[in-house]
Amino acid sequence: MLAPLVFGLGLILLTRRSPSPTRRALGYAIAVLLPLGIAYSRVYLGVHYPSDVIGALLAGTGWAALGVAVYGPLEPHPPSPPIVRPTPPATPPSGSSR
Repeated sequence: MLAPLVFGLGLILLTRRSPSPTRRALGYAIAVLLPLGIAYSRVYLGVHYPSDVIGALLAGTGWAALGVAVYGPLEPHPPSPPIVRPTPPATPPSGSSR
């Protein structure tokens, strides 16, 4: 349960504000593949039953999703740029002869 929580939540929160789409995609891929690899190794080595591992993956993913949902609105955002209103074009004086 800790693998999806720690690696998933940690990598998603670290990479979600990255300006590089490649870095974000790599972070998300690691956040998914690393816990799946750990889960597979636990079953392969015979340390846990598959149902235990699936339940732990679901529970850890749920906690990680809850963490992302709670942290999202609390995450500091850069200040929005000031609103610049266009100035109306200058009108020539009414007494000018053109």
